[in-house]
Order: sequence, then structure tokens, then C-alpha cells
Amino acid sequence: MAHALNLVIPIGQDQHTQAKLRALENAFSETFQPLMDKAFRDSSVIHFARVFVIDDKYLVLVAEYDGPSQDYVNLFRRALGSVFRELFSMIDGRHGDDVLNGPNALSEFVQLYNQRSLGVSVDGHTDIMGNLDGYLFSAYADRKVTEISSKLE
Repeated sequence: MAHALNLVIPIGQDQHTQAKLRALENAFSETFQPLMDKAFRDSSVIHFARVFVIDDKYLVLVAEYDGPSQDYVNLFRRALGSVFRELFSMIDGRHGDDVLNGPNALSEFVQLYNQRSLGVSVDGHTDIMGNLDGYLFSAYADRKVTEISSKLE
């Protein structure tokens, strides 16, 4: 069964950070998206992932993935450090480099900004802290990306 990540990060509202946000939006499809696509595809654990901005106030990363949350967080840190360093540089009141300095720092960051889905996991899945996950529907039951992909080839 896939796990959900609903990372909602407050974006600084100062002029400098908002200019960085405009630059990110303009460069995303050519600069960041190919790196993310490759890392996610190579990982063989990401079902879906997307990044969006709400009202220039929140940067949102939503993903569904297989396996332990800690492994997923470490994938971010190892494979996409440069991408997430840029994304996290816009955090209101925090420095992006601090988040990527080590596995514990990023895990703590995810714990702080991950928004739990409403409801409760029907399969007993837990989040990075060991708390019961929120509700996540999956049409594929407990099948992993690798199992689904192999059936499609």
C-alpha cells in the first residue's frame, strides 16, 4: 500500500523570496522537472508526485510512495538535494540548507510540515513518527510500483 506525503511549506512573503518563486515557476519545467522525473522514475517507489504553489504563500509537494517513510525522505536528500535546496530556500523563516544537512534534519522538517490526511489508514500504515497515517485510497490495494510497472510492460 502506498503512503502519502502532503508537504505544505510556508513561503516567505518578502520581495526577494517572491522573486525567487517567480524564477522557480519560470524554470521549473526545464530545470527542475527533468531532475525530479529521473530521480522518481529511478527510485521505483514513487507512484505519483507533484509540486504546486497556493496563492504565492505555500509550496506544496504531494506524493504517494512505497516503503518506509524514512527511506523516501532519504531519497529526497540523496537524489534531489540540489532541487530541494532551491525549493526549501523559500521557506518562511528557515534556511533551506539546514533542512538537507543530514537525514535527521530532513526527517524533522517533514514531520513539521507534512499534513496528515483526514481519517485513518485502513491498513494500519504509520507515518515517519510511527503514528497512524490518515486515509489514502488506492485502487491497486497493496501493490508496489514495481509490481504495477511489470504488469504494464
